[in-house]
Amino acid sequence: MNFLIPGFSDILDIIIVSTIIYGIIQLFKRNNGYYIIISLSLLVILYFIVSYFHLEMISGILKGIQEYWILGLLVIFAPEIRRIMTHTFQRRNFINYFFKKDYKSNYEPVIEAANEFALRRMGALIVFEKNNVLDDYVYAGGEIVDSNMSTRALVSYFWPNSPFHDGALIIRKNRVYAAKVVLPLSKNTEYKGKFGTRHLAAIGITENTDSYCVVVSEQTGKISFAARGEIKRGVSPEELRQLLIDEERL
Repeated sequence: MNFLIPGFSDILDIIIVSTIIYGIIQLFKRNNGYYIIISLSLLVILYFIVSYFHLEMISGILKGIQEYWILGLLVIFAPEIRRIMTHTFQRRNFINYFFKKDYKSNYEPVIEAANEFALRRMGALIVFEKNNVLDDYVYAGGEIVDSNMSTRALVSYFWPNSPFHDGALIIRKNRVYAAKVVLPLSKNTEYKGKFGTRHLAAIGITENTDSYCVVVSEQTGKISFAARGEIKRGVSPEELRQLLIDEERL
């Protein structure tokens, strides 16, 4: 029965393969490639069903196309694969992943402003644009300001009685691109009873785009971070800094 006991090389082999599979699943998950995974899974399940029940007709069809199935999948899913690979290995993100740069100068004004909002119980919603351009939301009622992203400027936008107090700020390429932007609210029933308009807007825009947001509650003064349709509440300035850095590197 010793052959049933895995050796070191077997365990190492399992760990490596499991890590690769997990990484591929996470890659497709982050880039909305669920149905590619589902399609591949269905093919594998179909193969085992055909083999188990000895379905000769389907088996003959599968054998006839087995030499071309990889090429077929590449053709069928070419747009999705191209989008995923472009998003993952675009030059900026690829270089940032391997050659860490100092993000402190980019995000420090936002972190300082968020801390100021929290201390003064000022509501705020700051959205960072990534690959999905947010012009549709800007042109629907926001105002283009195109100003420097300094702590003083960020605080002034959300200061009480400011004409930009309501709505969101859109950050594009480390500049305040637009203010007073109305965003879609999340329709997720899990969040509707828990959060107000600002937080639902932060979740909503991250459900529909790859943007990420910093939100400060006017009632509690707590800082929250939203990305990919999820929100993390009550983060400290240090946690916020790391969340922002991590999200830009994705």
